[in-house]
Amino acid sequence: MTRVREAEESHKEFVRFILVGGSGTVVNYLVLAVTYQLLHWPVILAALLSNETAMVSNYFCHEHWTFNGDRHGSRRTRFLRYQLVATGGIVITSVILSILVHFGFHYLVANGIAILVAVSWNFAMSHRWAWRRAPAEVLEQVA
Repeated sequence: MTRVREAEESHKEFVRFILVGGSGTVVNYLVLAVTYQLLHWPVILAALLSNETAMVSNYFCHEHWTFNGDRHGSRRTRFLRYQLVATGGIVITSVILSILVHFGFHYLVANGIAILVAVSWNFAMSHRWAWRRAPAEVLEQVA
């Protein structure tokens, strides 16, 4: 019965994660469009800023809604862990975006593909490490 509850909770978290990710995607696209299309920044710099802005927005939504139950460590520790997870996602997204743009994809289409690829990494690491299932004391000492 416990495994069933855990599976149900994981499913609910995943749905919330996707909804928050959707809002983060809107933030990402807005910042990307402004910095790349209007300000004419290089695509990699625009992607890095848009991803980081979306990450901060997503962190607060995940902290207060997606993973608000079984949290370990201080808010600062969770933010640092999520930043590490999101950095992995940002690297994945930025590299894929740059490659696809280089090969002629429209930057918004390339960004959408890159985000889809990074979702599985972000959810798995957020669920299993950023908010729980890790010895929080280790990072508490570092943070």
